[in-house]
Amino acid sequence: MDILSVQSRVVWGYVGNAVAVPVIQALGSHAWAIDTVRLAHHPGHGKPWGTRTSAADLRGLLAGALDKLNGAAAMLMGYLGSAEQGRIAMTLRDGARTAGRDLPLYLDPAFGDDAEGIYVDPEIVTFFRDDAVPAATVVMPNRFELAQLSSLAVDNPNDAVHAARVLLAQGPELVLVSSVPAPDGQIGNVLVSAEGAWMAPVPRLRLRAKGTGDMLSAAFTALHSNGESPVNALEHAVSIVNHAAEAAVERNLAELDIPGVLSEMGRPMGLVSGEIVAQALANSAPNT
Repeated sequence: MDILSVQSRVVWGYVGNAVAVPVIQALGSHAWAIDTVRLAHHPGHGKPWGTRTSAADLRGLLAGALDKLNGAAAMLMGYLGSAEQGRIAMTLRDGARTAGRDLPLYLDPAFGDDAEGIYVDPEIVTFFRDDAVPAATVVMPNRFELAQLSSLAVDNPNDAVHAARVLLAQGPELVLVSSVPAPDGQIGNVLVSAEGAWMAPVPRLRLRAKGTGDMLSAAFTALHSNGESPVNALEHAVSIVNHAAEAAVERNLAELDIPGVLSEMGRPMGLVSGEIVAQALANSAPNT
């Protein structure tokens, strides 16, 4: 499987393509990175030096990569430097599909969170909501982003299911929502399809490091696009990310230890089948 990963790149740290590429590769797919912006480090560490990939450069890089793909492929779209970048990626994807290539879109609409609010140009949010979500195969927002995209409050797992169904009605097959407040002080990762809804809960951690959302979207994309069922992909992806988060908290790391985590994935630690078990959510049928 070839996965084109269209999102940000940092030189130091593990967010965007810096985490997506090694995770996708570790899970058995080729990861071809199209960097939308290049930053010295994540803005959470202070204002970084950075530059945005021009529309012409992004078009050339993505078109050239698409031209060389031979087998099964998917596109993962995350943080954008401009709405124009997103429109170019969608146009090229449409062209590839018209030419007969199946290119499912795994959309991580990275535009905000509870701590910072919306941190991109509002035009990018409009692009995600009006253009990318209806065209996506899988949409993977965090709680804040789902609330913005659906115009509904998302304060608990049931809210997440109802809001996700607003997005499903527009065309996607699956919605995977992260960072949902769950009972007993946990955080829920809620997966919703036309058939039902499931939640993979994890402990709430005091985590300094960023990048868990990007890691989750990359892991789910790699697993699901390679044939794992949605629920198995949810359990497996959440298990990997939870292990990375726990390791970072234990060592008080400012960044995830991606090499350390990925080096353990082949060992008998339960990550292959998933340590986290997804629970079917009650009252999650499509007509509720």
